[in-house]
Amino acid sequence: GGGRGAYEVGVAAACRERNFDFDWIIGTSIGAINATLIAQDDLHVLQDIWCRLQSQDVYRLPNPNHLRRVVFGQKLGFLNTDPLEALLRKHVNIERLKRSATGVGFLTTDLCSLETRLITADDIHTDEELVDVLMAASAVPLLFPPRHLGGEGCWIDGGLVRNTPIQAAIGLGVSEIYAVLVDPDSFLDCPGSLVQLVSRLLEIILDHSARSGIAHVNQYNRSLELSVQNGARDWCVIGDSPVMTGSAEEDTGASRPGRVQLFIIKPRNQIVGSLLEFEPANSRWLIRRGYEDTIQSCVAV
Repeated sequence: GGGRGAYEVGVAAACRERNFDFDWIIGTSIGAINATLIAQDDLHVLQDIWCRLQSQDVYRLPNPNHLRRVVFGQKLGFLNTDPLEALLRKHVNIERLKRSATGVGFLTTDLCSLETRLITADDIHTDEELVDVLMAASAVPLLFPPRHLGGEGCWIDGGLVRNTPIQAAIGLGVSEIYAVLVDPDSFLDCPGSLVQLVSRLLEIILDHSARSGIAHVNQYNRSLELSVQNGARDWCVIGDSPVMTGSAEEDTGASRPGRVQLFIIKPRNQIVGSLLEFEPANSRWLIRRGYEDTIQSCVAV
């Protein structure tokens, strides 16, 4: 998502206006940072940050010394993310996160063990640890440096494996999932630099990961059909492809899982911005688009 993460803020604003109460908010990449501020009840602060945020507030382009360290393997990220870390230190607070009525989870992947881990607020004890987790969950490979957690591993954006953290949500026992997708179905321009090329490739990988997560809901519900013969079916649409989901049912068994109902919120048309583009005018437009798309979806339901 990157710079398109402002769309998620508009979605959150619409959900709050409609009094949606969520048991969990699970995020990866920019979604992890957005989830933290939303769960802290800092939605207005988050909106203000996005409406002022510029690329230099998130990362700095490498100077010659940084480039040398990248070439010789002393740095594992092309861009300097010190500005993002400073921004997080200013705004996140683990105690407020723990007091939230909504559970929060972050997905990050270890390049050493290839483990993808769901980290919740209960697993984090200090603001320093929270910043480390958020920096890891948003560490776009090649561009942003990975992060050690607890002095171990080499943790990056979990979106490479689970961009929409649907599998993690199912594992938590939820019956309804609202997935927000911000990557476009197509691009209007060609990459014009090496950084743009890497960014475009990562966006393609993240989009594939998101669709895999959605397909997982189909597989999950179909497995339940083996024991529930006459379960109701619902459909939602991503792009031009129908996606079967199941309606939540009353659990008449002691421990039998229910079907998962999936709702997808995504831009109805091509949107502005890119993985590395943070620009206030674009962010304001994306927030408005996310809000309007969500309100229209609520009316449709």
